[in-house]
Amino acid sequence: NVEISMVKVPADTLVMGSISPEAASDEFPLLTIFVPSFLISTTEVTQAQWQMIYPVTPSQFRDPKLPVENVTFYDAIEFCNAKSLKDGLKPAYDYYGTEIICDFESNGYRLPTEAEWELAAKAGIGKNFQLFSGSADANDIGWFNRNSGAKTNPVGSKTPNALGIHDMSGNVYEWVWNWYAPYTFNVTNLLSGPTNGIDKVLRGGSWYHPENDMRTTARHHEIGRAHI
Repeated sequence: NVEISMVKVPADTLVMGSISPEAASDEFPLLTIFVPSFLISTTEVTQAQWQMIYPVTPSQFRDPKLPVENVTFYDAIEFCNAKSLKDGLKPAYDYYGTEIICDFESNGYRLPTEAEWELAAKAGIGKNFQLFSGSADANDIGWFNRNSGAKTNPVGSKTPNALGIHDMSGNVYEWVWNWYAPYTFNVTNLLSGPTNGIDKVLRGGSWYHPENDMRTTARHHEIGRAHI
């Protein structure tokens, strides 16, 4: 067992979303959210890290250095709690079935909120409008449908962003905490998002999606029991 390498994302006021021509309709209006500092993994969770908890990887493409994929939102939640316990940390989640409560004050592993993810992708700079995480050139920082070779690739093999975080654009989509809703939806807490919904948000694009899906503001959503 090895602790997961984390980096601190400094607190900042995030301008979330995009009004650029390539933006989808669910990326605006722009939201302004204060995001406290938090920790995030420097890479996507690898199969080697997953197998510190579970003996078998569920991934289609198998190698210890590849990101784990083919996992549901609830699989990711269970992994976070199990890895927290293994590392002597307080689990962040309490859940029964599909009802989940997150203790954001816990020191255990958890998924980032959608706002946290976007701030991390923007290297901790809330008014960073760079197209992708770490570069304006998708080839520099991510794996997508035109350069991936039709498969996932080892984590950390592309240039990181300024905080040292790899693959926030491309390789595999990443589950975040939030229920999906348009930004026009009336939400009490913009940081943690809606209190209920049908789909969970994913961010970052993947090896089989076009580079437009890798943008730091691009949103995707799937039912939580979908395998991503």
